[in-house]
Amino acid sequence: MSSYEDYNRVSRTYDGTRRPVGLQIVLDGLSRCETPFERMKLVDAGCGTGAYMAALQDHIPNIVALDYSVGMLEAARRKNRSGETSFLRASIQMIPVSDGAADAVLNNLVLHHLPDNEADGYPAQQHVLEEFARILRPGGALVIGVCTRDQLRQGFWFNRLIPEAIAACSQRTAPVEKQRTMLEEAGFAVEEPIVPWAETLQGDAYFDRLGPLDPVWRDGDSVWSLAPPEELESACRQVRDMENAGTLSDFVASHDKQRLATGQITYLCATRR
Repeated sequence: MSSYEDYNRVSRTYDGTRRPVGLQIVLDGLSRCETPFERMKLVDAGCGTGAYMAALQDHIPNIVALDYSVGMLEAARRKNRSGETSFLRASIQMIPVSDGAADAVLNNLVLHHLPDNEADGYPAQQHVLEEFARILRPGGALVIGVCTRDQLRQGFWFNRLIPEAIAACSQRTAPVEKQRTMLEEAGFAVEEPIVPWAETLQGDAYFDRLGPLDPVWRDGDSVWSLAPPEELESACRQVRDMENAGTLSDFVASHDKQRLATGQITYLCATRR
């Protein structure tokens, strides 16, 4: 359950801009488990509209697609192509799966939606990682996708338009080294982070210079929902002013350059000890 985004509403348009990026990294991470894909039980914890579920079903038919949002689960069900896939409405903070019953867990761009912040030390995230450890059997694989703080600040051409939103999301995002420490404390052996450098979370739609003016486009990245109304208004005004002045394309190109050095998403692959 997101602590700030209304995913029942967003579920109606989310697939318009979002893509399941880093699929080969995800598959490689899940393959750390000794159980073959065809016999693997994978929990897609925070499955959203099921984009990753659908992309993985050709390899892993037995997927438990879990999300708290009814709208997201309905969208995921419409993508289902496997008779072995099941759907659960539940929070990742209390997963209704028995101890050691899963071979693998995928958790993609979800942790920053927990009601956490740096000052408190991210207790909700620590609890969720312990939940993943609980439901995984020894040797089970965990793949987590996160936007790092550097990626939030530098990996998106529009980040300078909404600095308050970026700062708020950054506070909800534990630094990668902190996340690795929490994983180790939860009982995981953690590998080095991996970045799919060339991919963008919104696919080609990411490069739409007028995207910030479109609520559906903004729904493709939850960071926009953290922008106060006055900041959102300012961002839209800046986009319109630059478009009228003929400088918006140059703004996008200039501020997108840093993405090539940071990427937009980082994967942490781990194995349950």
